[in-house]
Amino acid sequence: MGEMHGSWLMVRYDSPLREELKQKFGCFAGKEAPKFPNSERRNGIPSLVVVGPDGSELVFDGQSVVEGKGPAAVGGWAKW
Repeated sequence: MGEMHGSWLMVRYDSPLREELKQKFGCFAGKEAPKFPNSERRNGIPSLVVVGPDGSELVFDGQSVVEGKGPAAVGGWAKW
């Protein structure tokens, strides 16, 4: 799997950070909702949330932005 990964950042599937990010941004499968009782589910899986260097949410629905702007969307995010 590692050889298929591009040069973008990723979180390993078995990382505890993965669960933290799901909870923080409310992006998890409906069947996972009981694991996050204090989090509002905002979107399912897959989701694309653009996060700033400080961990703040910059764009929640990144998928729609990519669909609308194509690769230019990523160029705009890189400036943040």
